[in-house]
Amino acid sequence: MPISVTRTYVYRCYPTQAQEKRLRAWQRACRDVQRVCVLDYRAWYRDRSAHRTSARPPSYYQHSPLITEERRINAEWRDVPFDTMAAIARRVEQGWEKVCENSYQTKRNDDDNQESRDAKRDAKRDAKRDAKRHAKRRAKGNAKGN
Repeated sequence: MPISVTRTYVYRCYPTQAQEKRLRAWQRACRDVQRVCVLDYRAWYRDRSAHRTSARPPSYYQHSPLITEERRINAEWRDVPFDTMAAIARRVEQGWEKVCENSYQTKRNDDDNQESRDAKRDAKRDAKRDAKRHAKRRAKGNAKGN
């Protein structure tokens, strides 16, 4: 079986002040995209929880046109490549799916744990009842034998 080796290289960059300013603007724009996507998911979750609807959560495909529209309006967003912003929207979507998957799994585990606790409680109750029956039978047997 072949062995795979992963090597990591560190490339240092020393941007000029103008480049640094541009990178900071990109960072702000990317943070804004992430916030918009997360807030959209939170609003959906809050509404879904309040109304008990089974509507689908927002997705990358719903966020993509919103990002495009905002890029037309906002000059700071226009500077950032669309692929970068799309990747952020996809990462938020993947993260949200993971959160929902884990919360479902936790709910399922809680239900399983509850069933197991119920079974243990029932077994204890049955054991106590059986012990009382045996004690009564022994007491009757001892009373007959005297």
